[in-house]
Amino acid sequence: MPKNGGIMNDLFRIYFIVFFVFSAVLTGNINSFAQDDNVSSDKAAQAKTQQNLKDIHDLARKILETQKRLDALLESNDDQTSTFLKPALGTGNPSDQSAVPAPVQTPAQVQAVIPPPAPIAVQPAVSPQPPARIQPAAQIQAAPRAPLNPPQVHTFVISPEYFYSNYKQSGSYNTKGDFTGLALAYTYQPLDTDSWLINVFHADLHGDHGFSDYTYPGNGEINRVNDYMIEPRVWFGKNLFLGPNVTLTPYIGFGYRWYYEKLENDLSDDGAGNGGNNRQTQYIYVPVGGNLSVRPADGWQVDFNSEFDPLAWGGVNNYSAAYTLNSNNISTSSNRETLRHGYGVRGSIKIVKEYNAINYFIEPYIRYWNINSSKPGTTSELVNGAPVAVSTQVGKVTSTEAGARLGVEF
Repeated sequence: MPKNGGIMNDLFRIYFIVFFVFSAVLTGNINSFAQDDNVSSDKAAQAKTQQNLKDIHDLARKILETQKRLDALLESNDDQTSTFLKPALGTGNPSDQSAVPAPVQTPAQVQAVIPPPAPIAVQPAVSPQPPARIQPAAQIQAAPRAPLNPPQVHTFVISPEYFYSNYKQSGSYNTKGDFTGLALAYTYQPLDTDSWLINVFHADLHGDHGFSDYTYPGNGEINRVNDYMIEPRVWFGKNLFLGPNVTLTPYIGFGYRWYYEKLENDLSDDGAGNGGNNRQTQYIYVPVGGNLSVRPADGWQVDFNSEFDPLAWGGVNNYSAAYTLNSNNISTSSNRETLRHGYGVRGSIKIVKEYNAINYFIEPYIRYWNINSSKPGTTSELVNGAPVAVSTQVGKVTSTEAGARLGVEF
């Protein structure tokens, strides 16, 4: 065979060996890639990929260098070509130009000559741990922030109270007096009810008795009149956790106020004023307010309460009475006036010292009422048996009650 044909045959063998080595390395790399698929760390997988690409690049560079050397040997047509090729391919004496080139070896024979690549150590696959689920910002903001100390499910309150009352009725009389009484309250706050529209249920009641001094402009005074007050209320609210130590509870409810003045047989001190009949005043109103609870320190709680009380209905009843005034025998008839417009405002600050079973608190407060006058009306009184027309209109009323409670809750 011609010399160039022998060289071409040797080139074919070199390319075949290079192709086989390249295939083995590439196959090992591919297996390595497949095994690395189970590795959970993205950083380790990227590093392995970069190493594989570097190995392929080095192999390609070596192939190019070998090809350049073969091209140089072919161009020089030197005997060193056979010397270089034959030992690599297992041929005869490289100086014998007429020697028959070695036959083309089969892939099995080539594989027997070239040692197999060393096995690649593969780390055991580690079960990937799913990454922690990241909530969207909107969900994080919407999540309620539960308080450090969740409220009690059932809370009972007992507290004595004292307040000073200043009552004014235009065109009639003014009263001032001291009241003492007892306040009771119960609050139900079921747990795990953040999704409820209402999760606070509250009821309270206070009853008081006082002695008031009545002043009739231009007609003297009546002192130490017995007055009574009862006020039951209920409301429903929603706890909103603004922080671990701050809770806001808006609410709405129903309230009833009953006030009774025992003026029967009482006359003004100068003997020329009013007197005689007892009177009952009733308000039905809708309390709308909010309670802000703050825990400034461990074991302490401060509640700020503010409330607006629009009047739904009101009524004033004057009861019949008989008395003698300036030697005149007077007999009054019963009558009733309706109040339709007005409002109340109240607020308080409650400071609580918490213990394991019982909490103690002090709560200063203020209550204010502004009720418009009723429609004018008339009734009759009998003076020595003769009827006399009397106006029955209830003038505009303003009332301020300022006091405090000192009690326990459990």
